[in-house]
Amino acid sequence: MNEFDFRKRLLENPTDLDEEMLAFLKDNPDQEQILKHFRLVDQRIQEALHIEAPEGLQARILLNQSYQNLHENNESTAKPLGRDSEPKQPSEVASAWLPWSYFGTGLAASLLVALLVLGPWKPLPFGERPISGDAMVVHILEHIEADPSLMLAQTPPHSPEQLQSLFASVGASLKEPIDSMSYAGECEIEGRLGLHIVMQEETGPVTVIVMPGQKLAAIEAFRAGGYSGELIPVKGGMVAIIGNSMEQLALAQARFFKAVRFG
Repeated sequence: MNEFDFRKRLLENPTDLDEEMLAFLKDNPDQEQILKHFRLVDQRIQEALHIEAPEGLQARILLNQSYQNLHENNESTAKPLGRDSEPKQPSEVASAWLPWSYFGTGLAASLLVALLVLGPWKPLPFGERPISGDAMVVHILEHIEADPSLMLAQTPPHSPEQLQSLFASVGASLKEPIDSMSYAGECEIEGRLGLHIVMQEETGPVTVIVMPGQKLAAIEAFRAGGYSGELIPVKGGMVAIIGNSMEQLALAQARFFKAVRFG
C-alpha cells in the first residue's frame, strides 16, 4: 500500500481501518495527521448534512401504495375462463369480464389522481445537474488566463463585513478568518453563481469553490487537467477543493472547515 491508496481508502471510510491500513500507518507515523484530518472532515460533513424529507412525502408514498393494492385486488378478482370450465350463458361471461373493465377505469382514475397530486414527470433541468470536477478545473484555468495574479499570495481587499456577505450569498458564514486566504470573489460556472476562494499552502495555492444548490450523496475524488480534487457535500450545496496533491487537499480542507459554517 502506498500513500495514494491509503488516502483513497480514507475517503471511502476514515473510521474503520483494516490490518493493511494499520500496518501502513505504523510504518508511516506522519500519516497520523492526515487520518485525524479525514476523520474531522467526515464528522463535519455528517453534522452539516441534515436533509429533511419533503413535506407530504409520507402521504404520497401511502397514496401510491393504495393504488398498488387497488390494482392487485382488481387483478385477483378477474378470472379468465378455463378449458375445462362449464359453458356459461352470455350474461355470465359478461359478468366474468366485468372486473377487468373496472380495473381499466380504476387504473385511469388512479393515474389521473397521481398526476394531479405528484405532478407530471419532468427530466432534471440542466441547471440542477451536479457540476463536475472537470467544469471546476476549466473555470480555474479560464480565471487564471484572465487574471494571472489570481494564484499569487496577496491580501484580499475585502473588509470582514464584505467577506461575511460573500459567504452568506452561498449559504455559509465565517466563524473565524480563513488562514492564508489570498482571494475571495463571486464566480459563475455553467450559468450558476458560486464563491471562488484561493488559499496559500506551503506547497502552493489551493482553490476552493462553493456552489449552492448542488446535491451529492458522498465525497467524490477526481483528477483533471493535472489537478487533484474533491467534491464535498455540505448543507445546502457542495464544496470543491482543488490542488496539486492529496496532501494539499487535506490541509486545505482542515483550514476551510475549521473556519466556515454551513446552514
